[in-house]
Amino acid sequence: MFISTLIIISTALAADDILILGNSYVFQQEVHKITAELFELAGRTQSTSALTGGGLTLPDHASRAATLGSEWNESLVQTEENLHWVILQDQSQIPSLGRTSSYWQQSANAAVELNDLIEAKSGETMFFLTWGRRDGDSSNLEQNPDFPTMQENLTDGYLGYIGKTSDEDRPTWIAPVGIGFQYIYDDILASGEDPLDQDSLFYRLYTNDGSHPSFLGAYLTACVFYGSITGESTIGLAPPTQLSGEGDQEIATALQTAADAAVFNHLERFDFIWEGTLNPDDTGEAVDPGDDTDDTDDTDMSSDDACGCFQSKTTLNSSWWLLTIIPAITLRRRYSW
Repeated sequence: MFISTLIIISTALAADDILILGNSYVFQQEVHKITAELFELAGRTQSTSALTGGGLTLPDHASRAATLGSEWNESLVQTEENLHWVILQDQSQIPSLGRTSSYWQQSANAAVELNDLIEAKSGETMFFLTWGRRDGDSSNLEQNPDFPTMQENLTDGYLGYIGKTSDEDRPTWIAPVGIGFQYIYDDILASGEDPLDQDSLFYRLYTNDGSHPSFLGAYLTACVFYGSITGESTIGLAPPTQLSGEGDQEIATALQTAADAAVFNHLERFDFIWEGTLNPDDTGEAVDPGDDTDDTDDTDMSSDDACGCFQSKTTLNSSWWLLTIIPAITLRRRYSW
């Protein structure tokens, strides 16, 4: 049974400019609403929505999309309007388990299914590359003993999804949010300080569980979404209302800088729709698994399940969209937005 809450702001419900399929990494801080506010502050008012539930995996989203009467089916299949951007987030551990893991392979297959649905509605598919857990993955310590190792494994896993879903006619894209977390981690380390100190900005990107994002982590996420979709810097944008206190402007600038670094310092590794060329390197095939964990026990889904399951929607004006897609026409075979 699907438990969902639909919150609608505005009476004009057009196809969403950004639809996020995710889990508690999205809904705990309402990342879709923070993203909408950031775009609006940048003068790019648009509609955002999220279909989420605690611990949902890509196969869960694909299953719901195939279920008549679900919000997923109505948004991805039954809608008569074209989609714009659909952002896919997997469960927080699965992409890090290695491409020979049965969990990863099931998610890769679901990514293909979801991408096919998005393509049928003329949408763009973007993968939400999440962050490693602050102290590593306690359920898979051999695989993910610390943040840097888990981040590397997550990045490889999501690039594998890109390889499975992309082709020359229709590539899929990535929002390298976890790389923004890594930038802050590495910057603190390079300064001679400890990223795991409780007063550090890196530590404060997380809630107390060391897994879910705090508001700061969610704002960094929105900034990476913005840069990945528009190709524009977030540095200098007005901070959100939650960062209006003394010293908060410095924090907002640090997060915007990390987001820009995640996108614009990694153009050789990641492809974006506003670029003129594509990287052909990743095929999505299995790589050497190293010391991969046992697929039967290695994934602890409980940490994402604690927050319940709901779906929420925020709708705004979408008149800016042509400003974003015109430069991208050279990359794609058709646009019907």
